[in-house]
Amino acid sequence: DIMPTVLDLTVHNVIAKKSVPIHFSGRSLAPVLTSADPLTNRWIHYVTFAGKKGYAPKWMSWIWVHEEDLPLRFGRTDGDSKMVWDPGAQKLYLYNLQTDPHELHPRVFQKSNRTYKADTSRLKEWFMRTETRAQNRKLSAHDIEVLKSLGYVQ
Repeated sequence: DIMPTVLDLTVHNVIAKKSVPIHFSGRSLAPVLTSADPLTNRWIHYVTFAGKKGYAPKWMSWIWVHEEDLPLRFGRTDGDSKMVWDPGAQKLYLYNLQTDPHELHPRVFQKSNRTYKADTSRLKEWFMRTETRAQNRKLSAHDIEVLKSLGYVQ
């Protein structure tokens, strides 16, 4: 949220006095800082991938890692509600962060439960919509030359 906020404050208040149509994955907090607008909650999604200590995690090492189906775990936080899905164990953990801030006592749902099916389906849909697998991207000749000049590609 830092970059959209700084850009919004700079462009809006200093340069143009108007909003600029630039899209970020974060959001500008300028309205909260410059007026009495309340900060609204939003969903925060996250994923965890396998990696080894001392080595780059798999999501960074797309060059040598073959396509995988799903990350180790992923989830969503929405205010005081947090869900974590472990596709390998086929379990969905739901936490109430208000009453269980240390996440010690989750409600656990198995694959056969309706809550499991609905929530994991939404998490998987979000993951598939936002995931950018390296093998789906094509580098231009210019991109390859730039990476070569930086020593990333031989």
